[in-house]
Amino acid sequence: MNSKNALPAGFYFTLKNLLPIVFFFLSFQGFSQTLSQQNFSGIIVPQYMAATGTNTRLPIIFRAKVSGLSANSTYKYYIQGTTASDLGTSNSGSGMSVLINTSTNNYTITSSPGLSTAGTYETFTTDANGTFTGWFGMMNTTGTRFTAGYDIFPTLTLNNGNGGTTPALRFALDMSVKVIALGPTTTSNYGTGIYSVSQASAKNIIALYDNVSGNGRPLAITYAEDESITAVSTPTFYTNNVNGKTGAWGALIPNVNSNGVRKIEQFSVSTGSSVGSSTDADGVWTSINTVNPSGGTTALQISGTDAPLTGNSGNGTSGLSDISASNSFVYPENIDYINYQEAQNIDISNTSIAVASFDLRDGGGTNDADNLATTLSSLTFTVTNPGFIRRAAIFNGSTKLAETTINGSVLNFTGFTLTAADNNSQNITLRVSYTTNVTDNAQNIYTITSATASASGSGFASANAGGSASSVSGDNNRIEVTATKLAFTTQAAATATIYKTLSTAPVVSAQDESGNTDFDFSSAITIENNANISQTGNIATAVNGSASFPLLMFQQTGTTTITAASDALTGAKAYQNITIADAKKWDGGAGTNLWSDANNWYDNSIPSVTDVVVLDNSFTSGSYSIILPNTAVTVNYLKISPAANNTITLTLPATNIACPGLTVGDNTAGTQDFVLDKGGIFINAAGCSTTQGFTINSQGVGGNGSIVINAGGKYIHRNSKAHTELFDITNFDKNSDV
Repeated sequence: MNSKNALPAGFYFTLKNLLPIVFFFLSFQGFSQTLSQQNFSGIIVPQYMAATGTNTRLPIIFRAKVSGLSANSTYKYYIQGTTASDLGTSNSGSGMSVLINTSTNNYTITSSPGLSTAGTYETFTTDANGTFTGWFGMMNTTGTRFTAGYDIFPTLTLNNGNGGTTPALRFALDMSVKVIALGPTTTSNYGTGIYSVSQASAKNIIALYDNVSGNGRPLAITYAEDESITAVSTPTFYTNNVNGKTGAWGALIPNVNSNGVRKIEQFSVSTGSSVGSSTDADGVWTSINTVNPSGGTTALQISGTDAPLTGNSGNGTSGLSDISASNSFVYPENIDYINYQEAQNIDISNTSIAVASFDLRDGGGTNDADNLATTLSSLTFTVTNPGFIRRAAIFNGSTKLAETTINGSVLNFTGFTLTAADNNSQNITLRVSYTTNVTDNAQNIYTITSATASASGSGFASANAGGSASSVSGDNNRIEVTATKLAFTTQAAATATIYKTLSTAPVVSAQDESGNTDFDFSSAITIENNANISQTGNIATAVNGSASFPLLMFQQTGTTTITAASDALTGAKAYQNITIADAKKWDGGAGTNLWSDANNWYDNSIPSVTDVVVLDNSFTSGSYSIILPNTAVTVNYLKISPAANNTITLTLPATNIACPGLTVGDNTAGTQDFVLDKGGIFINAAGCSTTQGFTINSQGVGGNGSIVINAGGKYIHRNSKAHTELFDITNFDKNSDV
C-alpha cells in the first residue's frame, strides 16, 4: 500500500547534472528561487491526501528534515504542494499552509501564504549544522493540482534566514503523497473518511498505519483537536464530529486497503516521540471494520474505547509491563570522555562506555495473568547535554540490538525486537561514545520517553514504559576534562603602552587536547615574555580553570612574545605576540615650559586622558621644569624619572582653580598611578578651595590609587587652602621628601 512516488528516472538524471550549476549560483548569488528536490527529506510522511472539490479539505501533517541552511539561523517558511511538472520553476505550487509554531505549538492555517505578513508564515531555527527537523502541514484546495490520482510533492518556501520577506529558497520533499477523492468507488483513486474522539492531547500528531508494528509510511497523518482554529470547507463528518472537540481527529484512508487500519499512533508535536498507540491485529476494530471501506463522505468512526491513544495498547490482556532502571548497574564516574570517541560502529570494546542499564519487565515486576511475553520493538530516550553524544547503541548482554546517532536531544532505537518471557525480564544496556565538545563536570541523564511493545503480547502500562532515567547521583556519568595545555581564551590587546594596563586583559585557560576547559584546574599561571621586558601583574591563580590578568603591565618598550605557563602543566605553554609602545614624552621643542604647548611634546600633541606620560631625559638633556595649565588636566599615568644628577619639576600652579586641577590614574585598583623617581619633583600649589586640587583616580575594585615616591623623589605641598588631598602613598622611602 506504499504510494511513495519517485520522479521519473530521466528527471533525476537531469537534476543530478543540474546540481553543480545550482550550487554555482548559490555560491555567487547567495540563494536560488528555483524549486528543486533537495535538502527536504521526509521522515514520517502519509501516503494519501484528499482531492479537490466542494467541502473536501482535510489537513495532512508530515515530519521532515531540512538541511543545507545557514547554522543557527531563523528562517521564515510556508508549505504548499506541487506536481513534478513544477520542479525547476519558481512556482511553489498551491494549497493552504498548516503552520506549527515550534515554541508554542500553536497552529495557523492560511490560504494566502507569504513571507512578509505575520500569520502567513512560520519560523524555525536551524542547529549548528544548518539543519532543522520538525512537523509541517498543508491542506488541499481547488485547482487541478489536487486531482484524484495525481502525486503531490509538498514544497517548502524559505526566506534568506536573515529577516528577508521574499522567497530565497524553494525545496520539494523527496516523497510524494497520492491524491484520492472522497467517494464510495472501490478503486485506487477513492477513499473514505475516518475519525475518532480519543484521549490524545490537543495539537499532538495522529498517524494511521496498515500494520500493527507501525512500519513503513502511514496511510494518513493528521492532528488532534482542539488546535484553536476553525478549518473551512472541511467534509461534513469533520465539521460536525471533529472540529473543536478535544482529542478528536479526522482523516482519509483509501478504499482499496485489504489490511485496513491496524495501528493508530500519537506523536508529540514538541519532540516527535511516540506517546501512545492503539492496535488491532486484523483491522476489524470492535467498533468498526476498516478493511476496504466504501463509505466515502460517510465516514468510519473508531470509538475512543478502541483507540484511546493514552498508552501502547495491544491485544494482550496485560498492560502492566515496564522498563526499569537496573539496580545492579554500577555507573561510571568522572568519565575520561576522550577515551571513548567511536565514530563508526559501537561495540562492547573500550571505544565506547556503558552509561545506563535498564530491565524490560513483563508484568512490571509482578506476575501478570495473560501468559504472554512482552516484545519491545522500539525505544526512545531524551538526553540532557545531547551535544556531548556522538553515537549510541543498546545491547542485550553482548548482543547489539540497535545503534543510532543523536537527533536534537533524542536517541531513537528501532529495527529490533527483544522479548521478555511471561513474568520475566531482559536487560538493556546503553553504551555511548562522545564528541570532542564537552563541558567539564557536566552529567548526562538518559530518560525513556517512548517504548513500543508488540500488539501480540503484553503491553506497557504507559507510553514511556514508566519513564525510567539514569542516575546522576554523586559523580555518576560525570564528564571529566583533564588539562594538557594552556590557551589564551581571551587574547591580550596586540599593542600596549608602557606603564599602562592592557586595554584587553588576557585570559588563560587550562584545556585538554580538544580545547575544553578543565574546571578543576586551580594552579598558578604566569605570563612571561621572551624579551625579558620588565612586567607586573603577571601572576594569577586559575579559578574554574581560567586565570585573568587585568593588572598586567609592561615597564619597558619593545616587541615580544608573551607566554602563559604553569608549573602544573610542564611544557604546556600558550603564546601571543605583543608590541609595547612608548609613553608620551617631553622634548621641549617649543622652547617654553608650558604643558599646554603641543610642540613641547615629542609627537607634537598635548597629553590626553588616555595617555601615559613619562617626564625623563629621553629627548632633552639636563634639568627642566614644566608648568601645568590653569585648566583641568587628566592623564592615565604620570611618571617623573630624570637621568642621574638631573631634576625635573612639575608644578600645579596656584592659578589653576579647577577642582581637581590634576587627575592621574586609570581607575584600576592595585596599579601605580603617579611615580616620582630620584630627582623627580611635584609641586602641588593648586588654587582649588573646595575639594582636592590633585586627585589619584584609582578608586576601582579593591582600594585606592597610589602615588609612589622612590628615594630622592619629592612631593611638595604649597597649598594653603582648606582642603586635603586623599591618596595612598605606597613604597614610601624614608629618604623621600614630602
